This record gives sequence, structure tokens and C-alpha cells, in this order.
Amino acid sequence: RLAPRFGTPSVLERGRLVLLLSVLAIVTAGWAGHYVVFQGSHLSRDENMAVFDQEIFAHGRLMWPIPLEWRPMADALNRRFMLPIGANEFWVSGYLPVHSAARAVIGSLTDPALTSPLFTALAAVSLWAVARKLWPHSNKVAALALILLVMSSQVLITSMTAFSMSMHLGLNLLWLALFLHGRWQTHALAAVVGFLARGIHQPLFHPLFALPFIVLVLVQ
Repeated sequence: RLAPRFGTPSVLERGRLVLLLSVLAIVTAGWAGHYVVFQGSHLSRDENMAVFDQEIFAHGRLMWPIPLEWRPMADALNRRFMLPIGANEFWVSGYLPVHSAARAVIGSLTDPALTSPLFTALAAVSLWAVARKLWPHSNKVAALALILLVMSSQVLITSMTAFSMSMHLGLNLLWLALFLHGRWQTHALAAVVGFLARGIHQPLFHPLFALPFIVLVLVQ
């Protein structure tokens, strides 16, 4: 009777330990890598725009006014990927706002550089839930899926940046976990997650992910 408590950990306990270690490894590697690998810099225009809108939203604005003295020469400024608004009155990027808004919310609580690592951790938890749903009698499959995720250079390096792809990965896998659960409550939550995922920065990426699963349901 005492063996399950004090003896060798059960298969389920070992699986949960793998999940915990995976989440800790992803968050630590992504956060530390932003400063150690990328020196805390944002190298691409996509990252710059995410941080640009983040700062606007963090100040409680939907867009930022261009100073009056700059407006006559606004076309000479770097306005690539900027949303054209009126007669050069405001700055804001042309991307949808959910990713930058999430960075602003997390930045109000802690370091905004944790945004991508946290959404990658959400992807890991959601992937675990998906694997457990599809293979309920095999913790080894779920553990293998997590190990492959943690060892993916694309996933880890992206989690060190301000790219929105970590949020796409996290919300897409969360949507799939809710969708596979098969109850009306989880389908309603999946619809909310899908709505947010469509507003991350471009509207087409989440529908392209979800479409095959919706078609499968229609076929069935």
C-alpha cells in the first residue's frame, strides 16, 4: 500500500515530471536566450512593429499621435508596415493587435521578453493534452512529443524573439486541445481562442491551421 506513495514514481507521475521539466526548460531557454543570444535586441521589422504597438498599448492608446512638426515630413520617415491613417496624424502598425496587446499586458506585470517563452510553454502544455487525448493509455507518446518540441531549434530560437509565431503555436495547440475534448463548453472556448488567434498579426494563419479539422468533422 505504501509503494505508490514512497516507491518508484508511476508512469503518470513520470509523464507529469517530463511536462514540468519541459515547461521550465522552454521558459528559461527562451527568456535567457533573448538576452544572451540576441543581446536583448529586436533584429527584424516584424519584431520592431510588435514592440512598437506594445508600447502604444502600454500607454493606454490604440495609436500614437505624430507630432505636428513631423506631419509634413511623415512620408520621409520609416513607415513600412505602418497603417495609413488620415493626413499623417497617427502612428500604428498595419498588423492586427492581439500579439502586441499580450506583450503589453505581460509587460505591465513582468519582463515583456517573457511573452514568447510563456506562449511556447502554453504550446507544450496543450501538446501534452492533445497527446493524452489521442493516446490515453500511453504517457510515452506524450513525453516523446514534448521532447521533440523542446529540442526543436525553430521553436526555441523563435521563443527568444518578439516574433508572433510563439503565440500562433501556443493558441493553435490550445485550440486543438479544446477542439478534441469534444464538449460544447470546450468548443465554445475553442471559438474564443480561435477569435484571438485570428487577431494575432495576420488573419489567415489560424484558419489555415483549423480548416483541416473542421473539414474532417464535416466529412464525419
